[in-house]
Order: sequence, then C-alpha cells, then structure tokens
Amino acid sequence: MGARLHVQSSQLNPPTIDARLLALIATKTDNLVVMTDPQGLIQWVNASFIRITGYVLSDVIGRKPGSFLQGPDTDPETVRTMRRHFANREGFSVQILNYAKDKRPYWLEIDVSPITDEHGTILHFIAIERDVTEKRRQLDDLRVAKDVALKAFDALRALEATRQVLANALVHDMRSPLMAMTLILESFIEQARPVLTTPQVEDISHLQTGIQELTTMISGLLEMARLKEVGIPMHCTDADLSVLTRLAVDQVRGMDLGRSIQIQAGPLESVHCDQNLIVRVVANLVSNAIKYSPQGSPVVIALMDREGEAIVSVTDCGEGIPPDLQEQIFQRFGAINPSFESSAGLGLAFCRMVIEGHGGRIWVDSAPGRGATFSFTLKYRPLETAETT
Repeated sequence: MGARLHVQSSQLNPPTIDARLLALIATKTDNLVVMTDPQGLIQWVNASFIRITGYVLSDVIGRKPGSFLQGPDTDPETVRTMRRHFANREGFSVQILNYAKDKRPYWLEIDVSPITDEHGTILHFIAIERDVTEKRRQLDDLRVAKDVALKAFDALRALEATRQVLANALVHDMRSPLMAMTLILESFIEQARPVLTTPQVEDISHLQTGIQELTTMISGLLEMARLKEVGIPMHCTDADLSVLTRLAVDQVRGMDLGRSIQIQAGPLESVHCDQNLIVRVVANLVSNAIKYSPQGSPVVIALMDREGEAIVSVTDCGEGIPPDLQEQIFQRFGAINPSFESSAGLGLAFCRMVIEGHGGRIWVDSAPGRGATFSFTLKYRPLETAETT
C-alpha cells in the first residue's frame, strides 16, 4: 500500500460512499479497513475493525482514529510520522500499538493510501490494517529469551574465568612442593644408596618418574594458560617441512630405539611457519603414537600436498579412538583414558593452538581397534597476521 488509488469521481461521491464498494471490501479481507475523508475523519469501518476494537460505526464516524485508539504506550514518534504523511497528503506504512474499547492493547501493521479522482484531488484515505499482536508477542518472547541467554552466558563466562584463575593458582602452588619432593628424594638416594635393595631403588625410580610427570603437566598447564591469555608468539620463516619432521623424529626416537618410524614425503613447496613450534607439534604427535601403540609396531609420517596446502599425517597401530571422543581429545584434559591424559590431555590442546594460530586445521581419523591418524595442514603462503623475521 502507500500508493495513490485513482478512481473516477462518479465511482466515489463523498460523503456518500458506494455501497457495492464497501460490500466488496468487507467480503474480501479479514483485515481491519478504515475509510476517512480528506481531513482524516472516519466515514466507514468494516466488521473486522468492529470485532478487534470493540467500537461500532456509530461510535467512530466523524472522529479521527488516533483520538480514541491511541493510548499511554503508543509510540509518539510513530504518531508524528503518521501526522506528517497526512499533512503531506501521501500514503505510508507503520506499525503502531492501539487500544480497544475495553483498554486492551493490540498491535497493527497499517498501510494507508489516498484515493484520488482523475484530477488528483484526494477524495478519501483508506487504511488496511493487519493485527500483528501475536507476531509482536513472539518477537518480544524471543528478545527476552535472548537477553536471558546472554546473561546466562556472561555468568558462565565469569564463572569459567574464576575457575581458571583458581585452577592456575592451585597449579602454580603445586610446583613448589613437587620441586621440594624432588630435592628430598635426590638427597635421600645419595645418602641411602649403599643400603637400598634393588626393589627399593625401582620403587624410588617410579616415584621420581611420577613426580617428573606431574611437574611436566604443571608446566604445561601454566604454559597453556599463558598462551590462551596472550596468544602464541610466532616467528615465521620459509622452511622445508621434511627437515622439520626429521628434527622432530630425532627428538623422540630415544623413547623406543627399536621402533620403526617411517617418513613418506612427497614433493612439497616450502611452508611458512614458526619452525620451533611445528617441530614441537610433530614431536608431540609422534611421541603419542609411540606411547599408545604396541611395541614394535611402525609409526608412519606422511607429508603430502593437497589443494594448495601441505598436510602432515602421523599414523599408529594403537587401540584407536571412538568417533564421539575425537573432538574431545583436542581439549585440555580431553584424554580418553587416565594413562593418555598426562601427555595428550595437554599436548593435543597445545597442538591445536599452534596449528590454528598458523591458519591451519588439525584432526584425527580413527576407529576402535584400527589405530589413529592425526593430521594437520599448513599454508604455503605467509599469513598476514603472522610475525615474520
């Protein structure tokens, strides 16, 4: 609506309105229909108007609709907009809150058009009004639900921040007792070595290993917390991915000197990356493959090009990872069993931070009893956000 409707003057002869036209309007729409004279005084309303507002024709004829339909919560700016368009003798569309005769509020979407004769003289204004109360109620409910959800999210975020602060403080405080325990054990071993039996030496060695693993985990936690807060600083240069892979293998080969670690490298361009961080990522994936696959089984590292990016894959012959846990293991402490937690529970979270910081992806393909293949991608071209040296 909002356009001018032109009729021959013989069709509408104010103030007498063609009864056939009114009957047609009344039978063709369930919307409210209001017809006024050029001054905006009501000449006729249809049955839907009477049903919604509670006013009959004798109540409203000769009156301006706003004089009795608008109420305390009607938007003044919308009223001013309507008056301005009336003054300019032009059509318009608005949504407005009106009030029925029983003071019940309801929302209308109103389209008003002037009706003119062949000379452009305005004979009437006609308003087609749709009841949008339910639609507005639903929108209001959605807004309330959104506000509640946002407040709940803010509360959870604050709770998570508090939990993280407490966890970091606890982890930090644990480091000193562990260091003290290490020194005490070393002193004890030095003094008691002549009288210790072989089983006692083995027990103490297991204790030292456990303390070292806890210390390593705590250091990893603190590093993860710091990196999550400030981000991972990257010093990216062009590098040969096969060279970085061999460096990573050399770092972890001592874990199992008899293990076959195969590197299958296809032709690749140089990658643009922080070399130290990528070596750490590959070393972490290979060390996990060694730890959690049968002794003597091979670990295969594949380097390949796919759709303009480098892909590194590390495959083992371990127990495999169920599909519903394959995303969880990349979260901190997202391990799938207690023995896995001390390494992958932190290491894979760190790997994800590094690879995503390079603009790449990291994922696992696995199934129970079929081993696992951990893969990540690296871009050949420098990222605009990467700090280069």
